[in-house]
Amino acid sequence: MTYDLTDGDFLIGSGYSKIEHGSCTLAPHLFRFPLLIVSQYRFHPLTGQAVIIAESRAERPNQFATPSSVPCPFCEGNEHLTPPEIDAFREEQSPPNGPGWHVRLVPNKYPAVTPDVPSLPEETKDGNPNFLRVDQSFSQSRSPARGRHEVIVDTPRHVVGLTDMTDGEVAKMLKMYARCLQRIRAENQWRHVQIFKNVGAASGASLPHAHSQLIALPFTPSPFQRMANQALEYKRTHAGECFWCVLRKQEQEQGVRVVAESEYALALCPYASRFAGEVEILPKIHAACFSLFLNGDADFFDDLAGLLRKTIQRLEAVFSQKNKPFSYNIVLTSDSFDRTGSDFDNVIHSYLTIIPALDRTAGFEWGTGLHINPALPEATAEKLRAVILQ
Repeated sequence: MTYDLTDGDFLIGSGYSKIEHGSCTLAPHLFRFPLLIVSQYRFHPLTGQAVIIAESRAERPNQFATPSSVPCPFCEGNEHLTPPEIDAFREEQSPPNGPGWHVRLVPNKYPAVTPDVPSLPEETKDGNPNFLRVDQSFSQSRSPARGRHEVIVDTPRHVVGLTDMTDGEVAKMLKMYARCLQRIRAENQWRHVQIFKNVGAASGASLPHAHSQLIALPFTPSPFQRMANQALEYKRTHAGECFWCVLRKQEQEQGVRVVAESEYALALCPYASRFAGEVEILPKIHAACFSLFLNGDADFFDDLAGLLRKTIQRLEAVFSQKNKPFSYNIVLTSDSFDRTGSDFDNVIHSYLTIIPALDRTAGFEWGTGLHINPALPEATAEKLRAVILQ
């Protein structure tokens, strides 16, 4: 692919350089090889809100939009079609990058961010903990999009959603989420990790085979930081109590928004649900980072998997439309950065959010940030509770 290189573009070829202020510092021999413009973080000059400019993402194959005869890269036996695996739950003595796995973690072939960009020169850093390059022009703050973008292949079987998987498969998937967070925390170079799952074309998925994704960032996104600030203020003004622990107890007592309950978690429709069918699954045990559950009761992941899968079954029963597969997103909220010793230590409470992909975000929502939800959360919870599971 050929790119028109402009002032400030970040490049990777056989080496690294940048075009800056009209002067090319790229070694001439590098022009013989294909060059990839590294994704960029760009920052709004007033709000500081970050976006990722990732041109390579446009090259992703979309098997929903254009069905392909190409073998599925995530199916067992096709391991050679993915980058080498980072981690996996495997059968004993099965070698990496071959069959015999239960859950597999690989780098994303079309990453939004990449770990292999050089650190920025000291003179380009703005002095804040995010280490973000700020140009002389105040309206053009950007940096190479350094991070990790990985794919968790949830199962070796070619299935689409959680309800096609077994409770055991979902439990291994959740345990891999925790193990990924544990590994990335130990690297001590990332500030935030987002794990999410897109199911179905309407959710933004491009491949049907059940998989999740992980993106690690060198800074904390501003919406998450605002939530952490509010949770810290709540803790300070409520005798050190966790907001989500108090919320869970109140929801259990009221019952009207509860969808289902298990030994270790509660599924509920949030009081201020943004979307029809939005469900949060709150663990009853407080853990700021989801990886901490690896040190807890061995039954936790099996229990959470059963509740998560049954909640999706309920949502499918209520919201599925004729001749249109039920699509949804799952988002894991977790404080992935080790905040030991800071005011924010143990402030966040890990939980899962399920968001059915039923309606598009429209002009009013984009303009105001206010969501119009056509479904009363209490009525939605009642319908979901009434579903008789097989």
